[in-house]
Amino acid sequence: MSTIATPPVSRLPNRRPLRTALLLGGLAAAFSLLIYAGGLFEQIQLLFTNLLYTDSPRSSQVVIVAIDDQSLGAYGRSVASWPRTLHADLLDRLSGAGARVVAFDILFDLPTSADDAFAGAITRARTSSAGTRTVLAVASDVSTTYPDRHAMLIPAAPLRLAALGHVDVSADPDGAVRWQPLHVEAANVDYLALSAATYLSYLRIPPGSFAQVVKFSPTRVTLTAQRVIPVDAAARMLINFFGAPGTYPIYSYRAVHDGEIDPAVFKGKIVLVGALGATGVTDSYFVPIARGSPMSGVEIQANALDTLIENQPLVAETPGAQIAVILIAALVGSAFMTRLRWYQTLAVYGFTLIGSFLAASVAFSLAHTVIQLFHPVLTLTCVATGALIISIIREARYRQMVQTLLATATQLSEQRLILIDTLDNVATDVQRLLGCASASIWLWDDDQRRLLAVYNPSLIADTKANAAFESRELLIERDRLFAPLSLHRNAPGKPIGVVAALQPSAHRFDPQQVTLFRMLADQVAPALENSRLYTRQVQQTDLLEAILISTPDPILVLDAAHRLIRTNEAARALFRLESSDAQSLRAILSSAGVEADLIEGMLKALSTGESQRDVAIGAQSFLMRTAPLQRAQTGWVIGLNDVSLLKEFDALKTQMVRMASHDLRNPLGIITGFTDVLLTDKSATALAADQRYYVQLIDEAAQRMLAIISDLLNIERLKAGRLDRESFELGALIEQVVGEYRAGAESHAQILRFEHTIDLIMLNADPVQLREAFGNLLNNATRYTPDGGSITVSLSMREQNAMVAVSDTGYGIPKAAHAKLFTAFYRVPSPTTAKLAGTGLGLSLVKATVEAHGGTIQFESDEGRGSTFRVTLPL
Repeated sequence: MSTIATPPVSRLPNRRPLRTALLLGGLAAAFSLLIYAGGLFEQIQLLFTNLLYTDSPRSSQVVIVAIDDQSLGAYGRSVASWPRTLHADLLDRLSGAGARVVAFDILFDLPTSADDAFAGAITRARTSSAGTRTVLAVASDVSTTYPDRHAMLIPAAPLRLAALGHVDVSADPDGAVRWQPLHVEAANVDYLALSAATYLSYLRIPPGSFAQVVKFSPTRVTLTAQRVIPVDAAARMLINFFGAPGTYPIYSYRAVHDGEIDPAVFKGKIVLVGALGATGVTDSYFVPIARGSPMSGVEIQANALDTLIENQPLVAETPGAQIAVILIAALVGSAFMTRLRWYQTLAVYGFTLIGSFLAASVAFSLAHTVIQLFHPVLTLTCVATGALIISIIREARYRQMVQTLLATATQLSEQRLILIDTLDNVATDVQRLLGCASASIWLWDDDQRRLLAVYNPSLIADTKANAAFESRELLIERDRLFAPLSLHRNAPGKPIGVVAALQPSAHRFDPQQVTLFRMLADQVAPALENSRLYTRQVQQTDLLEAILISTPDPILVLDAAHRLIRTNEAARALFRLESSDAQSLRAILSSAGVEADLIEGMLKALSTGESQRDVAIGAQSFLMRTAPLQRAQTGWVIGLNDVSLLKEFDALKTQMVRMASHDLRNPLGIITGFTDVLLTDKSATALAADQRYYVQLIDEAAQRMLAIISDLLNIERLKAGRLDRESFELGALIEQVVGEYRAGAESHAQILRFEHTIDLIMLNADPVQLREAFGNLLNNATRYTPDGGSITVSLSMREQNAMVAVSDTGYGIPKAAHAKLFTAFYRVPSPTTAKLAGTGLGLSLVKATVEAHGGTIQFESDEGRGSTFRVTLPL
């Protein structure tokens, strides 16, 4: 590598005005384009665009119901703690007033007991004479472990019958909100912006049809044929702001709720409900039109909604147009200004700035285009300052030459990414650039929490390197230089290490060498960090390869098209694969003799994201586990765990349970038969009182054993999938079960109610098993509810599912017992219920019965406050 020399400084010729103008204009344009390409001074650029925003006519369709200090004082300082019956009452009042759409800029992600009341209000609003549509807010969850993965806070399940729209907005580097993503994807669900969902609801488009109506492309989002919205690469819409905070009609939540506002103001309107003007509420942002005053989130949503209603989305100036404006300003401005005297140049400069602003204002008002004024103004300023710019360019040219040479040296060191080679190249660059005797390098080790000498450690003491590292500043000691290796010199954060240079024969470093050394340190830091990361990656790759090879379970690595890209020896032996094979998963499984329907099931498991599945390959049984290859799901990893022996053990266990249960039933039947004879014998040889007591104990124990055996056999029968299905009316079956327990409940002064909202629910299922399951739930409810309590059985239907709930006011279940509640033979360890007899199989049998019918069972319970068990059965 050649030694870097100081480049000569060229002189700017000024004998010919045209050449001077062209050179000056070219330099000014180059400077502005460099600023533009580097994205520098973004906050100043945005400040210039703020000047274009002025009050403009808005639609008359949007009003705001504000959660203000008056409302917080009336209902509580935390909106999340408000009972949702308040929102239900508000929605009833607004729908009764004839509101067309009511959109809540409030999160309802945590379920409450009043959700059903709120959901009922949403349904009533939709079926009212005004046909009021409801839109609820969702928002990105900023507490997720991986910020690059979207996770959404969505309304509680009963409320999802309303349209959903996200309230995320996007702030620019100056902290002001100008953008709103028109859609956000989370967990394979596409959520439209609240403004877009509200606009579509305003057009009476059902939420279920949003996906069919809205079309996305890289540059635009088509909401309807009349609303084609330009967006950037992140699908963000540039919001058009129609006025400062307070522009829209605002009514207090409390006043509207209490009926103090004339209902006529809401007729046919879009009503946005959200926090506004409340002390301590943080949902406010700076916006370009507010001139430093924050605007509430609900007002921003109102402006975004009016942008869609008025069909006035803003369009950012294209890079091509911006570059053209810079070039025209540079060349035309220099052509005129270089021919004028200094005061004439100042006058032209001033008039040109005014004309540029007027032209940008006209483009904003008429074409809704946001012109970037900063770069044309910067270009004209550069041209107008002439000699100063030339001086700056000379200095910048020299620096650019030096940096180019340093970058070339860095690029040479980056050609080999192994850390030891990069260290050697960096040390060579230091010696050749500065002409010094030697160089040393230290790197920070996160594991040991200290600097480690990695190159020439014996030449220079570590204490000086630590001093430079801690101070983050260049350290000069006569013939020695220590520079911290920072990835971003002006950014906070600990350096990655220190580089040192040692002059021969104790010579001093001159100022130019010090400057070059500082610049070199800034240049080589990324190279060293990349090499260190690459070396770690190589080591991790080698480790993963060793793990893959040594794993005894078969592993298949597939691409997104389910083609094999990697495997291990166990998989090659199982499927008889050659190392060079690149077959599809379907072909691999077919060649291994896997049945066609099982192959389809495995492929479906990949497409639906199912994490595990049982698979039979030949005589072996495997548990197939799948996982995405990367976060972007560019492939799949399939692991096959041999569970053949476990399957045999399970089959043996099932057979033993059946044999034991069958063999026990006969002798137990004999015992209960003879005890019944003894207990009913009224002859002279009848039992004495104490003998009768003992026989009763024997009979009760035998009956309990028979019940346990019956439950075990039923559980095994359900696991085997044996159901005697027939069509029957579910409400009638539950009515019969309730009737069986009514007398027992009344004997304990308990109130037993059966509530149902739908008269006829037909179900194709096993009525005997379901009757026993609901009987177990009612039996538990009556047994574990003290005298004078109440039990409520409710039946409803939701989304093609029958919903059965059994609620009681009994002893409740401790939190510690929730996880094991459905485990066979498990009984809740509570002193209150310890005296009550039971086998611990009832809830296990209920769960097996419900799941055998494709349903689910859930429960809610607090100790001392009762329990609710909810069963969902598909129709």
